[in-house]
Amino acid sequence: MHITVIGMGYVGMVTAVGLAMLGHTVHCVDIDAQKIQSLTDGHCPIYEKNIEERLRQLSSNTLLTFGTHYRCTDRIFFLTVGTPPLEDGDADLSQLFFSIAKIIEFAPDHSLIVVKSTVPVGTNKKIVSYLKENNRYDEVVSNPEFLREGHALDDFLNPDRIVIGVHNSYGKDMLTKIYQPFIDKGCYTLITDPNTAELIKHASNAFLASKIAFINELSDFCEKAQADIDDLSLGVGLDKRIGPAFLKVGPGFGGSCFPKDIRSLNRSFNKYGIQSKILESVMAANEYRFENVVNKILKILGGVQNKILCVYGLTFKAHTDDTRGSPALRIIELLVAQNAMINCYDPKANYDLLQNDYNQSINFYNNPEESMCDAHALIIATEWEEFKNINFDRIKISGIMKSNIVIDLRNILDINLMQRKGFQYYCLGKAIQY
Repeated sequence: MHITVIGMGYVGMVTAVGLAMLGHTVHCVDIDAQKIQSLTDGHCPIYEKNIEERLRQLSSNTLLTFGTHYRCTDRIFFLTVGTPPLEDGDADLSQLFFSIAKIIEFAPDHSLIVVKSTVPVGTNKKIVSYLKENNRYDEVVSNPEFLREGHALDDFLNPDRIVIGVHNSYGKDMLTKIYQPFIDKGCYTLITDPNTAELIKHASNAFLASKIAFINELSDFCEKAQADIDDLSLGVGLDKRIGPAFLKVGPGFGGSCFPKDIRSLNRSFNKYGIQSKILESVMAANEYRFENVVNKILKILGGVQNKILCVYGLTFKAHTDDTRGSPALRIIELLVAQNAMINCYDPKANYDLLQNDYNQSINFYNNPEESMCDAHALIIATEWEEFKNINFDRIKISGIMKSNIVIDLRNILDINLMQRKGFQYYCLGKAIQY
């Protein structure tokens, strides 16, 4: 099939590559001409495992093309544009409706519009109304994505479920044909109404965020009760009814999805006259988590005024270059407010995107050991695998740091090994006195 994917962010890029790998001919559209040129040249603007290699291969086979224009011959459009949060927590749908206006302008009537962008419940209905106001009768399908940044292409190619929200059999039949290879492999396909499909996405992310908030609160309790959060997470996660995912202790949840989607879902609750005490509690618990972690750091160091802190990790999690909503950056902001001086290193974060916002308060380093120079503490804020392989023996002997304090906010290092190497090691959810 000939498909146009609109919006070349994380979701759009992975969706386009994934659909092309299924054998579809995919035209990728974005209003950013510089991004389109980069893609045309074979360079992917995002860091995502295996994406750039596949992009080049599929482009050479003409299964992927790129442009700022819409092809008037295509009749299937996947919308993957951003829906960032507004001040009140609602989703900004301006990019979505701008794209639909372009479809109205260039595409034939009775096209298929597949909404993969994360949107509030009722958005599909608004799109249909907008189309009818413009004398259009396109089929609008809600088909949310469930991709994990860092594993997104693998998630697309090996989905654990496909959710399709449709008004009639035409949309269902078309999406079923597009995803037939996954269905043939036994992937569960849920055919439902658009409102339910939209809500499934928000509910999934809100539930996962609540697991993170809960395990983080339990880690504080473990510190007081002389218990071990890592063993607790393992023991709870071994219950088949619960599972181990999203039970890893950390500095709080972040990224471009969880905080935004919880606020948006809570806003939807309010629009329908309902108060969600759970969602409100999860949001409050996560903000408190950042403050609580910073208070632990302040207590360990006896304050941070005019002290140099080396922070390892700026992305919101490992295996991505995405720093949007990063817990590491939120913690850095709180430390800078206490007059700390920050040296930082991240293997994939795009420093250029951060320079404008943090240039006065953060020094960015490409060499991890250089970032430790004269640091009063090393803080591990993101769980990159390479941080497990730091040569702490060399760090200790060189005396590059002003102290031997390591604060591990991801619990990725071995506490006994670090202590044997002569470091004052602090992590989360263990029987350690702060």
